[in-house]
Amino acid sequence: MFALYATALLAALLVTGRVSDHLGRRPVILAAIVIEMAAMACFIAADSDILLGVARVLQGAATEAAVGALSAALAELSPGPAPASAARRRRLASRPAWQPARWCSTPRPRPGSSTGCCSPGSRERGPRGGLARDGRTAPGTLASLVPNASVPARARPMFTRVTPCLAALWALSGFYLSLGPGLASAITGSGNRLWGGLVIFLLCGCGGTAVVLARTAMARSAMLYGCAALFAGVGLTFAAIAVSSFTLFAIGSAVAGAGFDLSLLGAFRTLSSLARRPSPSAPCTIRP
Repeated sequence: MFALYATALLAALLVTGRVSDHLGRRPVILAAIVIEMAAMACFIAADSDILLGVARVLQGAATEAAVGALSAALAELSPGPAPASAARRRRLASRPAWQPARWCSTPRPRPGSSTGCCSPGSRERGPRGGLARDGRTAPGTLASLVPNASVPARARPMFTRVTPCLAALWALSGFYLSLGPGLASAITGSGNRLWGGLVIFLLCGCGGTAVVLARTAMARSAMLYGCAALFAGVGLTFAAIAVSSFTLFAIGSAVAGAGFDLSLLGAFRTLSSLARRPSPSAPCTIRP
């Protein structure tokens, strides 16, 4: 079931990754939220493997569509003219590291000038101008749905060096999100799902806290310390499973979560620093 989620997420990344450049950020984000709600409804009503699988597929596709559009919207809302500035990299630290960096040359508002990319009063800031005035799909929308994955030549050496870090942290994510709650229930011997939720909360909460505390760290340092914490957290987690200690399992989850997000922060800063800002008339994509 977790593999269905991951497969749908990767497929959505290849298909919908650029669609908000044409339709606008807000329509894509709102559509993704509606699909997420449908996925949650399927989870609630699931009484068979088929319905549970449908829920997982909808969840994966909607999550990636939303993350891609939200990442681009945050880039356009962040202040400063330099696309690779530390401020913008910090604001995008939570963006999936596998996603292509798109630095758009559209004018950016002053800090605090918008209450959010989905609020009714906010302006659409999509680089392609969003929907046409008559409501028709903007030019190039269908072409943007054709999968297109590549790494620019100038970024390949660094991308190769960062890949082991990315593989380790996403393998950890898959392990915890698919098996973490079940392991927590087995270790505690309790059917209370609060224990499984606590494990995921520690993983994500400690990761987010670590990013905030390390927001000024250099990319290399964040990645090295993150990987060290990642390995330490995994070691503690395996030890906790061996001795059936939930306390140790919770500590391992917290340490692994901090390592996950620090590694992601360092990897993303390393790759995003290679992105070039295109001219106003050029497509908003990373260039070789």
